[in-house]
Amino acid sequence: MIYESLASLLRADSQLAALVGTRVYFTAAVPGQPYPDIVQYPASGFMMGDDLKGTEPPWNRRITFECRAETYGGTSGAHSVGDHVIRVLNNYTGAVSGEQIDDCRLVSDVSEYDETAAIRRRIVDFRVIHSPA
Repeated sequence: MIYESLASLLRADSQLAALVGTRVYFTAAVPGQPYPDIVQYPASGFMMGDDLKGTEPPWNRRITFECRAETYGGTSGAHSVGDHVIRVLNNYTGAVSGEQIDDCRLVSDVSEYDETAAIRRRIVDFRVIHSPA
């Protein structure tokens, strides 16, 4: 599954792993775990090869990564975690965990800085074109 493949890319990066460890989740974080962490969500997607036989790869998906921390700035803040996610994923191509990623491009980068919230967030969206490896 593409979500696990992207999570394994993020977990394999030593600089990012130093910040979040293995805390890269799909749709929901494990309760009680420390910050920072990353939660990924499907934003949208469609199959590029729809025809009368059904859907054929490659698939085009938009995937959101919510980079969360107790602070926004600093080396372990949400902004820094987002910088690492962008560095690892933007323009990535290759095979990983059973998926062939043909294109991975940053399409949106939004800072959710809110002094009233307990968690600081930076939300980055990627367009990912992929197929089974």
